[in-house]
Amino acid sequence: MSNEAVRDFFDSKASRWDELANDDLVRVRSLFERIPVKVGDRVLDCACGTGVVTGLLRDMCQAEVIGMDIAPRMIEIAKRKYEGREGISFQVGDFLEMRNGRFDLIVIYNAYPHFVHPEELADALARNLNDGGRFALVHSIGRKALEGHHQGLNAAISRDIGSPEEEARFFEGRFHMDVLEEGVDFYLVTGWNIRFTHAKNIDL
Repeated sequence: MSNEAVRDFFDSKASRWDELANDDLVRVRSLFERIPVKVGDRVLDCACGTGVVTGLLRDMCQAEVIGMDIAPRMIEIAKRKYEGREGISFQVGDFLEMRNGRFDLIVIYNAYPHFVHPEELADALARNLNDGGRFALVHSIGRKALEGHHQGLNAAISRDIGSPEEEARFFEGRFHMDVLEEGVDFYLVTGWNIRFTHAKNIDL
């Protein structure tokens, strides 16, 4: 499936995204605290949708947060929601094509199954994180609920994910994997960048 088709699919969901998400941000914050999000972190909210957790990440890091999504209508809504909010910006883009990012933390919230080629995601994470930067795959629902939620979606848009330990194999070698946990209502995979590079510029 082409990028255009993927954009069209998620754009078609944009107007109801916040209603469908209905996230308990108090509980989500407790998940982010297990990453943890540190004060001063420069954060990328990758596949941010309408910015469901972008503001929460900004509150926690008290530094720059960039939201990126492949779907323009999602980003339009996010920009309206956060208009005038200091330290938050949004960009339309395909994260897998991003080069030379300079982030301390990249969060993928409730979107990991939509990266159907995790090896490509691992490459993109590695090249866009600072030395010692970390990534977090965070879900506020468990795998069984995820499978039911994504049932019937085209395989080019979503895939069933394995346990945290099974998914970690896609990231080992590039990252030191640390948090590999799941429950009936959450899923967490985090890792630290072990590739020592110093990017000077961010290319969005």
